[in-house]
Amino acid sequence: MESPKEWLAKAIVKMVMIDGSVAEGELDSLRNAMAYLGIEPDMGVLVSNLKNRDKLQLAQLKTNAKNGTRMLIALARVASLDDRLAERERDFFVNAAELLGFVPEFAEHILKWANNLKKLNVQESKLYDLGAKYRAGDLKIIS
Repeated sequence: MESPKEWLAKAIVKMVMIDGSVAEGELDSLRNAMAYLGIEPDMGVLVSNLKNRDKLQLAQLKTNAKNGTRMLIALARVASLDDRLAERERDFFVNAAELLGFVPEFAEHILKWANNLKKLNVQESKLYDLGAKYRAGDLKIIS
């Protein structure tokens, strides 16, 4: 039986490659997500899995709601790295949620959350830029 970590690692590989290409940052996110999960990614195996993504099959996984939600959130974070979530990515995500025992509506809630998080991250980045401009010690006072 497949462990939740193995299942999620496969799901992330499939999500990253579902559109046939790797978006900027997706491979790093794949490594980071796996490291966060305690999976030491062997880059040779990872590249092999990426090349053979069509052979990776996700099976139904019995897990509790909390762990399943954590897994979907991790997968949604990876899915939201692209500028736009393609229909195939959305369909895959909903299917992954169903394999974890969730209804499609819950998958849509998580995708909406991930989209909102992405917007907040953009705003946060802008705040860092503004902070650099408006730091009191760095302001030039014109008299």
